[in-house]
Amino acid sequence: MLRISPTARSIPFDPAGTRFTAKNVRDAILQAGLSLEADRANFVLTSQDVSNGYIELPVTNVVANATSVFLGRLALFPDLDYTISVVSGKVRITFTGNLATSQPESPSVGDNVHVLYWTV
Repeated sequence: MLRISPTARSIPFDPAGTRFTAKNVRDAILQAGLSLEADRANFVLTSQDVSNGYIELPVTNVVANATSVFLGRLALFPDLDYTISVVSGKVRITFTGNLATSQPESPSVGDNVHVLYWTV
């Protein structure tokens, strides 16, 4: 059986081989008395965002492995194009790989970044 504690930020690997589906993850979260909400944030990158190499979400409790990030209309890949961390209590999306360097595909001032995420 899939279990999650009220203070958990991720669901642990189950060595018994339980298949994690959207339904049983949702059920485990609800059984723990937590709520799961979908939300989104849209950014127009500023020169400060580009020089920092990251953006910060307006929430603190994001399910990291259930987050999608888009640069314009292009989907970005976790670890390859960005990482998610919590820094000083804020959820930070840091650009990595070619997006972190001065390459043609790197984010520029005025680019739109769309983030779809789940909060617990």
